[in-house]
Amino acid sequence: MFVSAARPLQYAYLLIVIAAVLLLAGSCTTVKNFPQGRPFVYETNIDIQGKYSTDEKKTLRSQLEQQLHDSIRVRRQQKFLFWQSIKNPPAYDTLNAAKSKLFMSALLNSLGYYRDSISVSDSVTVEDGQQRTTVNFTVIPGKIFTLDSVWYNLLDSVPYSPDIDTLQKITMASMEGRLLKKGDPFSKPLISSELDRLSDVYRNNGYLRFSKEQLLAVWDTVGIAALRPTFDPIELARQLEEQRKRRENPTADLQIRLRPNPDSLRLNRYYVGTVRVYPDFNSDTAFYEPTITRVGTSTPIEVISYQGLFKPTKLIRYVHLKRGQLYRQSDFLKTQNRFNSLGAWRLVTVTQLPRPGADTVDFEIRLTPAKKMSTSINFDVSLNQGNIATQSSLIGLGSTFTLLNRNFAKSAALATWNLRYGVELTSKIDSIQTQQWTLGHTIQFPRLVPRLLFLKSPAMLEYGKTFLGFNLGLTDRIDYFRVITLNTSWGYEFSWRNKLLSIRVPNIEYNYLQRRFLLDSLIKENASYRYIFSDGLIASLAGNLTIAGGRKDLTKLTRISAELSNPFTGLIYQPRNKENKLYRFVKIDAEHSQTYKIRRTAIAWRLFAGLGYGLPFSLRSGETDSSNFYMPFFRQYYAGGPNSMRAWAVRKLGPGSSVKSYARNIAPDRFGDMRLELNAEYRFYLTNLFGFPLEGALYTDMGNVWFIRRNADFPNGEFRLSRLWKDIAIGAGTGLRIDFGLLKLRLDYAYKVKDPSPDENAASRQNKLFYNWKPLNGQFQLGIDYPF
Repeated sequence: MFVSAARPLQYAYLLIVIAAVLLLAGSCTTVKNFPQGRPFVYETNIDIQGKYSTDEKKTLRSQLEQQLHDSIRVRRQQKFLFWQSIKNPPAYDTLNAAKSKLFMSALLNSLGYYRDSISVSDSVTVEDGQQRTTVNFTVIPGKIFTLDSVWYNLLDSVPYSPDIDTLQKITMASMEGRLLKKGDPFSKPLISSELDRLSDVYRNNGYLRFSKEQLLAVWDTVGIAALRPTFDPIELARQLEEQRKRRENPTADLQIRLRPNPDSLRLNRYYVGTVRVYPDFNSDTAFYEPTITRVGTSTPIEVISYQGLFKPTKLIRYVHLKRGQLYRQSDFLKTQNRFNSLGAWRLVTVTQLPRPGADTVDFEIRLTPAKKMSTSINFDVSLNQGNIATQSSLIGLGSTFTLLNRNFAKSAALATWNLRYGVELTSKIDSIQTQQWTLGHTIQFPRLVPRLLFLKSPAMLEYGKTFLGFNLGLTDRIDYFRVITLNTSWGYEFSWRNKLLSIRVPNIEYNYLQRRFLLDSLIKENASYRYIFSDGLIASLAGNLTIAGGRKDLTKLTRISAELSNPFTGLIYQPRNKENKLYRFVKIDAEHSQTYKIRRTAIAWRLFAGLGYGLPFSLRSGETDSSNFYMPFFRQYYAGGPNSMRAWAVRKLGPGSSVKSYARNIAPDRFGDMRLELNAEYRFYLTNLFGFPLEGALYTDMGNVWFIRRNADFPNGEFRLSRLWKDIAIGAGTGLRIDFGLLKLRLDYAYKVKDPSPDENAASRQNKLFYNWKPLNGQFQLGIDYPF
C-alpha cells in the first residue's frame, strides 16, 4: 500500500528529535527580579494523603491552593510551549506559611473535615546565586463528618403564632427540593445553600421581606444526648458504644430554626397590589404630559406613557405580577428578566413598594428605551489555498450591512435588514470566481404568534419567539451559472435550560437557475448534472435542536437538524415529465463536539453525519421523475475548506473513491447526498505576540461525501458500508491561532495522508499513505475562529 516508507520514516524521526529538543528546552524556568541573598518561594506543593479518589484529591487540592497566602503563591508565566518564567518571586517567610496552614485548616473544617492534620516543610536549593525554596504542605484531612439527622423545627424557635405555623407547613411541603439529607457531608457551604433555598421558598410564598439572616442552623458533632449521666451499666455500655462508633464514623446532628425574637415585619405575607408600567421613562419626561391607560379586565395594569412609543396592550404580556395574587419572588424576577431580555429598553427597574400597615405591595416598572434604530457593517475574510506549485487558491471576502429596528410596530419586536455582498477570488486577487448578493429581512416577535395553546410547558409559552423572514439572493458563478433564490418562512424558537429549538413552518424557497457555457459542458460530461443543477420549488418543514452542556473544564455541543420537503404532494400532484420543478426530499444532520481544557491546552473533537434522500414522484407513464433522484445542488453536501477536511480545498474531495479529472470542463467541484466527518485537534498555548495570545494546534480530519444512489458519472461514488475504509479520506496538519479579542484569526496547514479521490492524472496515489510527502506539498487554509 506504501510507495516508499523510507522518506516518511525519516521525517517522523526528525519530528521526534525536534519534539525532544523542545521538551528539553521547555523544562527550563527562568527567574527574574528575585530577592538577592535571600530565599524566595520557587515552588509550592500540596500533598494530600488518605484514601481518596483521583477526582476528590484534584478538587480538594484546587480548593486548598486558593487558601495559600499571597507571599506563598508562585505565579508562573508560560512563554513558549513548556518554557516558564517567574517574575518578582516573594521572599520566603515561615510566618506566611503558618498563616496558609491556618487558612487551609479553616477550609477543611468548613467542608466537614474536623480532624485534619497539616504539616509544613521547606527545602532550599542554590542555583546561579538563587536561593530557590520549595514549600511542601502535607495534608491529612481525616474522615469527613456526615449528617446523621436533619430537623426543620421552626415552631419551637419562638412563641407560637399563625405566621410561624404557616412557615413550618411551607417548609415541610418543600422537602423534595432539600439539599441536606442523612449521609451528606457536614459542609458549611452546603448548609448555607440550604438556608438560601429556604429563604427563596418563603419569598415565593408571600414573605417578601424574609431574609436568610432570620434562620439559624444549630449542630451537634459530639452527641451530647449520649453523654447524659447514668448509673445503669447497660445504658453506660450503650453510650460508650455510641461514642466509639462516632469516633470511627464521625457524624453531626443538625437542626434549622428561627432566630429568637425575629423581626415581625419579615414574617408578614404580602399580596400584589397596583402594578404601574412606565414604558418610555427618561430624565426629560418631566416636559411631557403623561397618558394613563388601564389595560386588562380582571387584573388591570396601569401604563403611564409620556411619548407614546409603545402600545400598552403589547406590554402586559411581559408582566407576571397579577393584582390580588400572593407575592412570589419568581414572578418578580421573571418580570424583570423578561423586560431585560427584550432589546427595546436599555435600563429596566422594578421597584417594590409595600404599603405601611397592610399586606399589599405595589410595583413600579420603569423602562428606559434604547436607541430605536442602529446600523453596523461587518467584514470577513477566508482563504482556501491549494498546492503551492499549482496556485489553485480561492480567497473569500465578505461585507454585511445591518439595519436594526428595536421597536417594530411599537410592540418591542425586533426587525432586522441585512445586505451582504461576498466574492470568491482566485490567487491572482484580480480574478473573481463567484459573487453573491443577499438581501434579508427578519421580524422577531418576542412571543408566540398566534399563541400555541397546545403547548403545556409554561416556559415555552412565555419565552417562545416568532420569526417572519424574507430573503432574496443572487449567486453568480462566473462562466458556470447564475441562480436567484427567493425564500420566505414563518418560524418559532423555544429555549429552556440548555436547549434551543427552532422550527420553520412553512419554509418556502424557489431557486431560478440560468446555465452558462461551462455548466453546459459539465452536463455533457456528467448526465446527472442535468437534474442536480436545475431550478425548482421547495415547500418544507424544517427544525433545528441545539443542546449545550459540560462542566467547568468540558464543553459539549450537540446540533440536530431536519428538513422535510413536500412529503404529501404525491397524493394530490403527479408531474407529467421527468424534469419536475417541485423538489421532494428528506434531509437530516447531526453534529456533536466536545472541548476538554487542561490548563492552557485543550483537546477538541467533532463528529458530523448528514444525509439527504430524494423522494421521486411516480409519473403517469409509470416511471419516476429524475429531478428528485439526487439532492438539488443547493442542498448538496461538500467537504474541504477551513472548517472541514482542511487538507483539501473547498469542494475538492469525493465523492467516495471516484477518480476523475478536476478540470473546469469535466468535474471541478465535488459534492454528494451524504457526508461523514470526524475531526480532532490538540490546542496548546505558545506565547504572546504583540500582547495577543498565540496558540498552536495539531489536528487530523477524516471523512468524505457520497451519493446515496448510484451515479454513473462518478464510479464508486455511492456509499457502501463494505467500502467505507477505502472511501475515507484522512488529513493531518498543524496551525497557528492568534486571538485579537473580537476576532480569532486562524492559519492551518494540512497534508493529505490518504486521498481516496485524486485527479485522474494522479490516480496512482489513490489511498497511498503519505504519497509524495514534501513539506510544501500541503494545503494552506485561512479561517476565522475555531473550526469547531
